[in-house]
Amino acid sequence: MYNVTLQNHVALNHEQAGSLVAQVLKEDFEFISKEVNELMRKQGLKPHECEDVANNIEMRDAMKSLLRYYLTHNDYTEFMELQRVYGNVE
Repeated sequence: MYNVTLQNHVALNHEQAGSLVAQVLKEDFEFISKEVNELMRKQGLKPHECEDVANNIEMRDAMKSLLRYYLTHNDYTEFMELQRVYGNVE
């Protein structure tokens, strides 16, 4: 969850902005991965659910690429290992 209260403006340097983007991507990656897993376990998917799975997998793959950009190699590797442990990725 994000709580932001602005009075005038917020000044972030490049590193802080990158960290913020990475945090949002990590949380969204986990959310979408859980949705994909839930739908994949479901029997008899409706056509729109099949489309949801395909779209979510596409977004998850794009997020993986962005995470590789915004995280250090070690942080990315650690995050993906946790996702494998949680069952969110193979």
